[in-house]
Amino acid sequence: MILGIKHIQGAAAWKTLRLNEKPRIVIDCQFIAKEFDDFSSRLATQLEFIIEENLRRRDPFDLSIVNYDEENPNCAAVTRLLRMKYQHQTILPMHTNKDVLDFYDKEDLVYIARWSQHVLRAPLDDRVYVICLGRDNRLPLGAARKRNCRTARIPFNENFKCVV
Repeated sequence: MILGIKHIQGAAAWKTLRLNEKPRIVIDCQFIAKEFDDFSSRLATQLEFIIEENLRRRDPFDLSIVNYDEENPNCAAVTRLLRMKYQHQTILPMHTNKDVLDFYDKEDLVYIARWSQHVLRAPLDDRVYVICLGRDNRLPLGAARKRNCRTARIPFNENFKCVV
């Protein structure tokens, strides 16, 4: 049964890659600390959840992980997940130590940044949306400026009200 699930997940991922009709999601790990700390370890755990949930989706996103250092102790659990749990999976998220600009044009990149002046609106178009993992939520703005790319924020304040 496990082999059947792997084939179903792989087929769904292949459909997404083949049709090339959805936005791409890129997780940028350049801001995960190089030495072990609890916060960065939790970020890597969140990365595990992203990978697993994306594989479970009926129509998964084209997910890539860039600036990923397999030697980073904070990423050890994610590396183990990719090597062990999904070793028979034929289509996994691309994970590499290269930068996002090595794979995509900067005109297609949109960094998700909490402090961006631009708001992300649905439906999403066929762009590459970059989510930076890091402690400081201003880091995506700096990464986008450094690469001369666009930014957008998710409109949580416009769509959700805090009830006490």
